[in-house]
Amino acid sequence: MSPEAALLVVRFVHFWAVFGLFGTALFGLYAGGAARALVAPKLGGPVALMSITLLGSGVIWLLVESAHFCGDWSGATDADMIGCVLFQTGFGKLWMWRLLLAASLLPIATMERGPARDGLLIAVSAMLAGSLGLTGHAAMDTGLRGALHQADHAIHLLAVGAWLGGLLPLARLLAERPAVEVRADALHRFSTVGIIAVGLILVTGIANATMIAGSPIPSLATAWGRTLAVKLLLVAIMIAAALVNRLILMPSARYAAIGRLVMLEQALGLAVLAAASLLGTLPPDGAM
Repeated sequence: MSPEAALLVVRFVHFWAVFGLFGTALFGLYAGGAARALVAPKLGGPVALMSITLLGSGVIWLLVESAHFCGDWSGATDADMIGCVLFQTGFGKLWMWRLLLAASLLPIATMERGPARDGLLIAVSAMLAGSLGLTGHAAMDTGLRGALHQADHAIHLLAVGAWLGGLLPLARLLAERPAVEVRADALHRFSTVGIIAVGLILVTGIANATMIAGSPIPSLATAWGRTLAVKLLLVAIMIAAALVNRLILMPSARYAAIGRLVMLEQALGLAVLAAASLLGTLPPDGAM
């Protein structure tokens, strides 16, 4: 596997861990007391897993970037090359702080559950999700435009984490089959958060595409544009599934069907993350 292909894989895994952790932590804040009490005893496992995955994939991402800079895999084990990436590139300087934040997650995840632990988990996972907006195409802009682009991208990623990441604990909650009122309350709360998140995703996504390619409409003449078009189609299907849940299935309390659609949304969300992983490595003008 080439460093370029490995970068796609590690980006996808890292995105899954970051967004899953942030969405799970946020779900614990808004899902409602009864839902929190039901999910809380099992949160330690997934949270710890995602914390370990986030740190591990972050380290591997750094090594793969070093190999990418070098042009072959020897860069992944070359201390001088790794040091050059860490201390002489904007990516490396940001990554040092992100790895320190990621290293703090496991101790936080294993703390006794309470307001302090939950607040720390939300804060750290939010910083890790939002700081991804300082990388990729957004990092190429400078000055005021660069600051606006990075802020827009950070908000976009936080909204993605709230929506896609929140599907993980929601699916687990529905699988537990708690009392009808608990499921109804948690679903309505998640749906409300999801509406806000989707609105932010659409607005910031349009702005992001415009700042990168000059237009919110993807050009099918480039690999970047085609990948963005696929991503938009997947998001549109996810939104349609969410609307079916909100407008048709939730009012009739068809929880089995809701659970199946939530699983479909999760699968589509993984495909969206795969497309996003590829987008960050493609030039929007088609140049290679």
